[in-house]
Amino acid sequence: MTPVAGRGVSATDTGVVSDVPGQTCRSVRSVVFDVGETLLDDTRDWGRWTEWLGDPPHAFSAVLGAVTATGRDNAEVFDYFRARLDLEGERCRRECAGFGEEITENDLYGDVRPALSVLRRAGVWVEVASNQTAKAARMLGGVRITRRCHRHIW
Repeated sequence: MTPVAGRGVSATDTGVVSDVPGQTCRSVRSVVFDVGETLLDDTRDWGRWTEWLGDPPHAFSAVLGAVTATGRDNAEVFDYFRARLDLEGERCRRECAGFGEEITENDLYGDVRPALSVLRRAGVWVEVASNQTAKAARMLGGVRITRRCHRHIW
């Protein structure tokens, strides 16, 4: 059984595909994955934000968890630490200081590539969608989580 992006769900659990060659649910032709905390572990990125802002990582993490658990935009976490923070401006300042966004192979959850491989071998079209920045989209292209340069939904 192949786990899908570390969340305890496997491709066989979903009925999409099996590790057994040729065993596929033919009704599923495509799968779209979110990026943050599905394909990418965002821990390092959020840690860099706490370092940049000088906030306690444990407090930042707790607030981020609460914001996420209630279904709100995770960017709202900044409002708890910096009221009316100009997020775009802060991103620019980080970038200018050499502390901008980074997405590397190490940020992918360890089971992402094997899971995507199983899906592709089964003939399932795989796409990613996210509300990441344009720079993040370019960096994701660099780690090549899709086989071809598909149109990403941002």
